[in-house]
Amino acid sequence: MTAPDINPKLFDLLKCQGAKATFFKTAANIRAYPNPTRRISAEGMRSVPT
Repeated sequence: MTAPDINPKLFDLLKCQGAKATFFKTAANIRAYPNPTRRISAEGMRSVPT
């Protein structure tokens, strides 16, 4: 499974549990996969470029 496959399931689980997370992502991954980065922000979590 790749990140785009896992991320929605992980985000749904975190939301269901009322949990927040911080994700450390490379700038290349942020550019390659902008939708997860947008969802992280929209749901009040943090995405930190490394």
